[in-house]
Amino acid sequence: MINVAIVEDSDEFRNLWSEILNDTEGYSCIGTFDNVRDAVAQLPSLTADVVLMDINLPPDGNGIDCVRQLRSLCPTISVVTKAITEGFVTVFLGKMPSKAAI
Repeated sequence: MINVAIVEDSDEFRNLWSEILNDTEGYSCIGTFDNVRDAVAQLPSLTADVVLMDINLPPDGNGIDCVRQLRSLCPTISVVTKAITEGFVTVFLGKMPSKAAI
């Protein structure tokens, strides 16, 4: 089972991703967050293998800031970042970046 956490400010997209993951064999959504503060505070206590991270996370930061903060707290988590702009979805896949990369 691959445990996935979602960090997404849109209720609609957060609920949709969660439903898709929970309906897909081999995946489980183990937590959802709508802002950087809650994600950084709670993700380290979860057993997430992957975080699906939105880039745009108003009002308290963005996905890049969140990844920077989580890097030292959850060094083994893989992160999939995405942004939706003007109807296009951009997705980046990877492990937590090293300190040198940030």
